[in-house]
Amino acid sequence: MEKEIRQFEILQALATDGTVAGQQLSDMLNVSLRTIYRDIEELLENGITIEGTRGVDGGYRLHRGIEHIVRDATSLQDVLSGVGKTEELPRPLRKTSFETLPASKVYVDHSMIVPLGSKGLVFETICASLQSNRALQITATGSTPSVIMPLGLVFAAGRWVLISSDLNNSISSLALHSLEDAVETALSFKPPRNFRAEDFVSAIDSDEMDVDVVEFKLPTVGEYGAALLAGTTDYDEENGTFSFGPVSVDFAVRWLISMGPDAIVVEPKIVRRKLKEYAEKILQNNS
Repeated sequence: MEKEIRQFEILQALATDGTVAGQQLSDMLNVSLRTIYRDIEELLENGITIEGTRGVDGGYRLHRGIEHIVRDATSLQDVLSGVGKTEELPRPLRKTSFETLPASKVYVDHSMIVPLGSKGLVFETICASLQSNRALQITATGSTPSVIMPLGLVFAAGRWVLISSDLNNSISSLALHSLEDAVETALSFKPPRNFRAEDFVSAIDSDEMDVDVVEFKLPTVGEYGAALLAGTTDYDEENGTFSFGPVSVDFAVRWLISMGPDAIVVEPKIVRRKLKEYAEKILQNNS
């Protein structure tokens, strides 16, 4: 089957059935999961808004408003032409939030991958705060509300991460999925004088890497779509493992922590050991 025909059939399946798992698409088109991942990544690069959903029943779905373009199309080129006419699309489909953000505050621009549901509302609040330079009152899972100053958004390894500082000038990173609420305040305060977000996220691109590849499994997660769509994580279908790198050990541990308790490191041993040490420290602090 030609690639264009296969990609068009993927879009038709999403337009008809809503959320469709990668394995379903693989079985339907009689191709490997890896081929499906590559097709979806290519569709994203061509401006077609596909969202990855997480969880056991995770999969892919078209962004609101794209379905009618796909249903009315007779080929992939029809879809690309329709999506390209942004002025004819509903405003929420445009990349306004990203285009109006200062370029220095969005370090990895995968603007077609937007959080869903309540997390999407939190995300939009953060975007507004970055534009207005106003502090936020945030509530993270299991924590009391706190006031932070957003410094930038990073999309890496399949999820959005907020870099921020607090009233004590302490820099921290928070995965978007851990935030339950965010409210913009009238406050505004400057980050530490020596703060450079580029340094904070430089482990992604730095030449000074500790490990070439980090390999891990997510046994309780089905289609971890966003990580694959972002192109930052490779998937080994035969072994059921994800991998990324080269990275520093510190970045690898912080990234795996943001994945939650389900991530199991296969290799390298130093990352597995550091992650275990972190988990033991957390248990000691909570005992």
